[in-house]
Amino acid sequence: MELEELKALYQQAKAAHPRKDPHAIMLETKRKAEERERDFKRQQRTQILCGLFCLVCMATWYRREGPLLANAGLILMFLCLAAMLAGSIILKYRLRESHPWLPEEEFLAEQRKKIAARIALLRRNVRWFFIPSMLGFLAWQAGLSHSAQMVAALVVAAGLASAGTFWFYRWKLRTDLLPILEDIDRELESFRNKSK
Repeated sequence: MELEELKALYQQAKAAHPRKDPHAIMLETKRKAEERERDFKRQQRTQILCGLFCLVCMATWYRREGPLLANAGLILMFLCLAAMLAGSIILKYRLRESHPWLPEEEFLAEQRKKIAARIALLRRNVRWFFIPSMLGFLAWQAGLSHSAQMVAALVVAAGLASAGTFWFYRWKLRTDLLPILEDIDRELESFRNKSK
């Protein structure tokens, strides 16, 4: 009698939670990947245009006869922004092609590579270019400023901007990019388990 009850419970649980068709799951994954790629391309275009606009503005702010500290700070900011912009442009062209017709496991591996490259770019920009650019901003403004109070206010503003940027960076990784990477890893693991 217990065996029959267990069998009935199993049938009920199976009926309550039907297994999804693997083909339907893959189609849904590809649709999400296409949406994600469109959003990323739109964000990247906006970032590149804003970066180019900022570079042009910085170039017009440079004065040869200006204070040495201000010019050095402006040049440092310019170089950091140019490096970040170059990284975005290189990534845009490196990841511009998508291959939805690839076999499922290869498609997922390609998507994983794209997300990992975006995470690496974000980390590199925050770790290697943002801090020097903020120091360049402080040097630029301190070179132009004539009061200690103004320099102190700029240091506080730069500290707040840095804290806000680091918070946004961590939030973006935690809520956007890392969950996608984890989903792709889970799907890849399920493909590997099936092939064993």
